[in-house]
Amino acid sequence: YWGRGVVLMDPEGQVTQLWNLFDTLDPDGEDPQLEFFCEAKQDTLETHVNGLGYDPSTGDFFVSSFCLDSIRRIDGATGTLEWTFTQAWDAEFEVVAGEEILNTPHSIQVVEEGLLVFKVADHQSDGCSSGSVFQLDEEQWRAEQVSSMPSSDCIEVWGMGLAQRLPNGNTLLTLSSAGTLEEQTPDGQVVWRIEAGLGPSFGYGQRVTSLY
Repeated sequence: YWGRGVVLMDPEGQVTQLWNLFDTLDPDGEDPQLEFFCEAKQDTLETHVNGLGYDPSTGDFFVSSFCLDSIRRIDGATGTLEWTFTQAWDAEFEVVAGEEILNTPHSIQVVEEGLLVFKVADHQSDGCSSGSVFQLDEEQWRAEQVSSMPSSDCIEVWGMGLAQRLPNGNTLLTLSSAGTLEEQTPDGQVVWRIEAGLGPSFGYGQRVTSLY
């Protein structure tokens, strides 16, 4: 099994493992999560933990898993698993709308409204890849998707992908396997778009203020 986890590195290069999926999951047990592991190479099972978000106000980390269709909150000081948001097995959060809202996550970012997640195939947007924002109420244990920003021509990527909230309030979508980048305003208007025409030419995109 490939569990994946979170490690911390200090300025001197000392590495400490903060959290690993198998801290709270027995790969030889009967946990329902095991049914959702992806098949990987060499007869192994993969969780495909693929996104890491950080909340500077609490010091906590948020981890997304593509195969397990889940988001987990990890205490940044102790490595304790605070909660898991998923609809694939027994859920800790009740979804407000009662429909499937979390599927195929591939990146996660803490934003003002909640958690911005890139979904490879958004079931609420006709299967288009999208950047969606979730609000998770940890007092009432309720989850709600408050916005969704699908790719402008309904691209569904088959690999990677990232949604990044920019300082100006817009969102950058990296449609990796489609070789496409686009920036959208909060109301879904495309500010600019790059189509490389090179197939899966982008991995992850990150907006920077300057190269100098």
